Amino acid sequence: MSKTMRHWLGLFLFCGLATLGHAQQMRGAYIGAGVSSLSHTQPADVAGPELSDDTGAFRLVGGYRFNDHYAVDAGFGTTADIKRTFSAVSVRGVALLPVSIVDLFGGAGYYEATFNKSVLSGADGFDQTDSGATLIGGLVFNLPRVSIRGEYEWFDTGGAREASSIGVLVLLRF
Repeated sequence: MSKTMRHWLGLFLFCGLATLGHAQQMRGAYIGAGVSSLSHTQPADVAGPELSDDTGAFRLVGGYRFNDHYAVDAGFGTTADIKRTFSAVSVRGVALLPVSIVDLFGGAGYYEATFNKSVLSGADGFDQTDSGATLIGGLVFNLPRVSIRGEYEWFDTGGAREASSIGVLVLLRF
């Protein structure tokens, strides 16, 4: 984890622990959307050219929160870059720790991703697929019907590539 990432994580944890208020029971279905910054690095010895890219990404999620402590969600995310795209579908189990109106959370799941370099970029196009474990963590700020979730997600690419994202989502609960 980079030094900057540790600073942001520490700030989020401090804000979450400093918020004192009443907890409310959260359960039911939710949908949401958000934006993130995706970092993807691929060394030259892996199939395809060497690539290192930080780009914006869009994410859609849907899930179900069983109670104050457990949820499951599925998501689809793709980058905003037209020349290179990284798209991932994931299913994740989430464990939450309610602090007040803020929840700390962590989770794990499975993802399937496709990395594509299109012929629009002036080079030969190629597609690569990857799948594996994904780990997430962050904070959720809960309002009566809306939650704002800040999350860090790491994709286990088997060491050949590196991919992670940090983002903000708005969740609507039913």
